[in-house]
Amino acid sequence: MDDLYDATFYQWLRSEDNVLVTASYLQRLAGEYDLERIEHALCWLVNGWRLESIAILVKQVTFDWVVTKGDQGELNRARLVLALTDNWAIQYIARLA
Repeated sequence: MDDLYDATFYQWLRSEDNVLVTASYLQRLAGEYDLERIEHALCWLVNGWRLESIAILVKQVTFDWVVTKGDQGELNRARLVLALTDNWAIQYIARLA
């Protein structure tokens, strides 16, 4: 991949320009790991990203959680958003509404 795209995998993965591709892969992987690991991974991944890209990622990764897990899926999504926004300034959190 490094030679083909003139980038390292680390840079490619962390680039928010690839949010749609990354999100589609992470959506499939999210079902295989516990919520705490998903929270840590996504917090690492989105560090420095714009709010819009983070919203796209969360929406894509969690879009089927309510369907497959019901109320627990909704609670898991809320917990994920809480983990991602834990250190945000209030003006950024207000933009989520």
